[in-house]
Amino acid sequence: AVALDVDANAESVAQPGTSDAYDQSLTACKTVAAHFRNTCDSGIPAASVDSMKHETYVCEDWSRPNCIEGGTKKGSTCSWDRKLCVTCREDNGVTKIRVQTNNLPDHCVMSHAIKSQNFDYEVVFNQKRVYDTPEQFLKTQHHLNNAVCPIRKKWDTKSLQLIEHGDRESANAVGFAINGVAFQLANRIREDPVYPMTKDNEQPLDICLGHQQRSSDSGMYH
Repeated sequence: AVALDVDANAESVAQPGTSDAYDQSLTACKTVAAHFRNTCDSGIPAASVDSMKHETYVCEDWSRPNCIEGGTKKGSTCSWDRKLCVTCREDNGVTKIRVQTNNLPDHCVMSHAIKSQNFDYEVVFNQKRVYDTPEQFLKTQHHLNNAVCPIRKKWDTKSLQLIEHGDRESANAVGFAINGVAFQLANRIREDPVYPMTKDNEQPLDICLGHQQRSSDSGMYH
């Protein structure tokens, strides 16, 4: 699925009143890939996230004493290099999509604790499914909670033909926004970090409802 940007100013993939349906073709995959805010322009995967072409984002009116790790603070600004490359290819007749990102956003953030990541994975694009034949039957609320709420999901990498080229932390992601930032479903205490807000679930959410990983020192923004 194509995940939309958490940025309040993001453009959507489909315009109001229209619907985009994609098949499993390479052309459809490239159309989806073009919606992402890529910093690469060749349509060819980079050798690594570290070696990718970047785009510098400058956050004005930065009030914290330090910039994010790897960023540059100059006066009242904090700048960092974001990297994103979404590409497609055919592998023995199967269309695959690859996402390479350092997970840094193209908008200002509240915390200076976020860090650049090395997220790089490839998966079958828009894998065809049989209608009304779900992969799992979740018969009770308990089964649903166990499938959705744990921060680390139990992906069937074989059926998805998912290949991880990057860091282990990407296993906590369920998708990526068009600006290359990861989405998560729940946090370490198995609660939605946005709503309902409980005493133990207070999160330093920014205007785009993003925050850094609090359960580790990874600095993963999502």
